[in-house]
Amino acid sequence: MIFQLFFIYNKERRCARTTVKFRQQRRQSLGGNGGRRRCAGLYLLLLITVTGYSQDVTQVPVATEVVETKIMRHYIGVQANQLLRQLLNFGGTSNGVNNPYFLTYALNSTKTGVGLNFGLGYSYSSSSNGDPFTPRTTTNNSLSMRAGIEKKFTIGKRWLSSYGLDFLFDESLDKTETTFNPGVGLSNKTTTEFTTSGTGLGPRFTLNFLISNKIILGTEASYYYRASTSTQKVTNQPDQTNKPKSFTFAVPAVLFVILKF
Repeated sequence: MIFQLFFIYNKERRCARTTVKFRQQRRQSLGGNGGRRRCAGLYLLLLITVTGYSQDVTQVPVATEVVETKIMRHYIGVQANQLLRQLLNFGGTSNGVNNPYFLTYALNSTKTGVGLNFGLGYSYSSSSNGDPFTPRTTTNNSLSMRAGIEKKFTIGKRWLSSYGLDFLFDESLDKTETTFNPGVGLSNKTTTEFTTSGTGLGPRFTLNFLISNKIILGTEASYYYRASTSTQKVTNQPDQTNKPKSFTFAVPAVLFVILKF
């Protein structure tokens, strides 16, 4: 009986040792595979991170400056003194701007800044006054044009300037018709015409502020020489002709809103 009990006890101990050893081997095996799996996972994560970083690096541009893709740039400007005065509601009386060019256009090279500049201005007015016996009608026409060469250059990031030489052409016509009605069936009309045409040239300097990449607010100063011919014609009187010459300096009082494209 004692021998049988001792035999069973030894058998159970061997089974327990075998079970423990098997469990230890299994844990070691699982632990090794888990370690290898964890290493493989870490390696894969590191590979994905490095690959993604390299892609991000290749997508970052080398230079931060804006590369100009156009060969020429266009600038269209409109004189905006009266418009800005109305919008900003300035008080007091406004002084007349000594600049007849309502519309400007420039075409400049993006590489050298050299280009052509044009200006155009036209005005027309008509009025009637007098009394029933002497009605009077007056009309005024004025045309101003300029064309020249210029060079644009930047001053910092927000300022654009230019200098150039312009050739001018001006023409105006002032006509007044006066009718005399001293009585029924009696009338006499007198016409007075004053015409002026002239040419000139001179330097011009501009200074512009870039509100945005497309919208610019600018002004200009010029010193022009003009040679004109003025003729006055009055009904039943000989013509009178005058040929004035002048140098005119225009201060930078005019404002232009310019569209760049």
